[in-house]
Amino acid sequence: MILIFLSTFIFFIVELVSKNKKKKTGKIIDDDTSDDIPTIINL
Repeated sequence: MILIFLSTFIFFIVELVSKNKKKKTGKIIDDDTSDDIPTIINL
């Protein structure tokens, strides 16, 4: 249970960092983030 919480929390941080990088480059792709979430849940 704790591992699941940690994995989702870490994934959330990674998503925030990736979004910030996309904002700096000026390219924000929402489709990529929405596609990545189900793949992580399937793991």
